[in-house]
Amino acid sequence: MIPSRDLFPRYSAKIDSWSFTGAFGRNFERLVNLQMWCFGCDIRRQESAFLTRYGFTKTRPPATIHGSTRYSRTRTCGYSIHLWGFGMIITDGRAALCVKRFERTPKILEGSFDPTHIFKPHDLPPFREPRSPKESSLARTLLQHLFEELHGYETYISTTSHPAYRRECVQTSPKTGRLQGRREPWEAWALLASRQDEIGYTPAEKSGAIRGSRERDLHLMLAS
Repeated sequence: MIPSRDLFPRYSAKIDSWSFTGAFGRNFERLVNLQMWCFGCDIRRQESAFLTRYGFTKTRPPATIHGSTRYSRTRTCGYSIHLWGFGMIITDGRAALCVKRFERTPKILEGSFDPTHIFKPHDLPPFREPRSPKESSLARTLLQHLFEELHGYETYISTTSHPAYRRECVQTSPKTGRLQGRREPWEAWALLASRQDEIGYTPAEKSGAIRGSRERDLHLMLAS
């Protein structure tokens, strides 16, 4: 079996340069497609209600609109994530990042984002690839939060569902949502989320963030 790291070659450099090309981009698109397929499996398994039990709220489109149900989750750390059948958006009030099904490159919208009336892809405001250092930093930070959120959700699925459940979802996924070796999404998100001290920081900011993290750890140790 191909090591998971080989599915996303040079992933740190690729994300830092926002270059979703080559094998990295191809497998990232497949991973997003696979995750969206798995969300669909979780929704269809109504007796389990995985998304709502995990903390997502469900909002159906109005009766006059033929669209996708929205699932939203607001985090205490200041960001929220919104899911539809066509993709997902994560926002922190400063910007929003859109990751769509069947698209390789996540796109950003600077400023506030209101999902209230969005039920179809055409309802979305104009997202685009980052163009400035500020937008690039915001995009990388939001993408990191998304990696961590999806990794957390898949960890929840692995610990609360039948051991074979997610594997069955992966086995029935369409070709556009298959990773080599039929890997489950948990493993891929774990790899991408593991570079949490690298995304969204300049070298000076990275050093300060690591130092702050160590100081917080020391404070918790002394308080315990």
